[in-house]
Amino acid sequence: MSGSTEPAAATARQLNGWKEIAAYLGKSVRSVQRWEVTLGLPVRRIRTPDGVIIYAEPGEIDTWKRTLDAPRALVEEVNGGGDEAIEAEPSSDASETSEARRPYSWILLTVVAIGASLLGYAAGRVSGDQALVAVEVRHVGRTIEAIGRNGAVVWSHTFEFDVIAPRNLPTLFLDLEGDGESEILVPIQSAAHGTQPGLSDAVYCFSRSGELKWTFAPDYALTFERERFTAPWEIMDIAVSSGGPPRRIWVAYAHHTWWPGFVVEIGAGQPRMVFAQAGRIFTVSQWTTAAGGMLAIGGAVNALRSATLVLMPDAGATASYPMDGSRAPCDACPVGQPRRVFLFDTSELTRANHEGFPYINAVRPVGPTLKAQINEGGGSSVLMLNNDLSIDSLQFSDRYWAAHRAFETKGRIDHAAEVCPDRDRPREVREWTADGGWRIQRIVPGITGARTLIP
Repeated sequence: MSGSTEPAAATARQLNGWKEIAAYLGKSVRSVQRWEVTLGLPVRRIRTPDGVIIYAEPGEIDTWKRTLDAPRALVEEVNGGGDEAIEAEPSSDASETSEARRPYSWILLTVVAIGASLLGYAAGRVSGDQALVAVEVRHVGRTIEAIGRNGAVVWSHTFEFDVIAPRNLPTLFLDLEGDGESEILVPIQSAAHGTQPGLSDAVYCFSRSGELKWTFAPDYALTFERERFTAPWEIMDIAVSSGGPPRRIWVAYAHHTWWPGFVVEIGAGQPRMVFAQAGRIFTVSQWTTAAGGMLAIGGAVNALRSATLVLMPDAGATASYPMDGSRAPCDACPVGQPRRVFLFDTSELTRANHEGFPYINAVRPVGPTLKAQINEGGGSSVLMLNNDLSIDSLQFSDRYWAAHRAFETKGRIDHAAEVCPDRDRPREVREWTADGGWRIQRIVPGITGARTLIP
């Protein structure tokens, strides 16, 4: 049929942004935006501190289209299959009278009216159904409320305490099981966090209709030498695998007051701690490399007074830090070694801010590479790793130099940023591998690829 909106090839990949949604439907961005309002096109939103993320699931769009297929076919038959109604051209027969044309016009108008009525009914039904689909979750006192597309509360869940989103982490809408139905992952923190012993941050998994599928809150106790650390544990970051099904979930936790941290893999099955260290963990991400899937874990190790980036296989492996043969550093820490570790020493900016050492606060894949952001006294440096796990570059960011100038004004740094010797001085990076142990690399700052100097 002419004017069909069937995609060239179906795909299970999530559609990110209006352009991908429009391309999947073979229509313009304006058309699909209009269809969301008028026809209930199933488009999802995730609210983040940086704005709103637009995405859609191909399976939901296909179901929506099948619902509209019958009335759409009738209207397209009348309208010629185009996006908009096409007016009938005047008859070329000059002898045809208006009376002769009237029956045809009456039939045409009747068919259009029936088609429009059916389309309106289907659109109303779909819009009504889609209005009941949760697209946002709000924390309100002791309750979380799932909000539909029309702004109304679709369902709610009540706790025994007031709740907030830990570290402003967003709610995640994901098809974890590969069945075309999305789950909702909601990070939860008690508003009385720290005042109620043992009340760790949790992850709740709901269906889109509000059924609670599972929940996880750690109650681990880790003992490093003679010091014992117990709940509550704070959520620092959440990572979800790109592949599946089922999709896998990792959560980075840190102690509510002191320095230990760990990463745990969670889901509908038995949770499993996969990594632990004697230092806070701030971020975790999955990264696909030439050596296979990796977990990239960023934070700091107090005893070494360094920012640290750990790479370990994302499937089947467990590891702990520091590495001393295969011995775990605490009585409940996972046994094993990571694939690679990078350590980053303190800089003059960290010292100027009276901090003991820097830490890695964000790791994210950027295409085939990995980007790690190193927090240094309010400024930051950016490390880029190649797909083979080698260092591509290490560069001071603009934020680093802005913080540098602020400390100049306060008299904590005695030279200008423009003539800072660190601009061209090689930075030492300690690297550990399972095969070779520790070595020191000296990385000349730059964004066009690192020049590594090994003594």
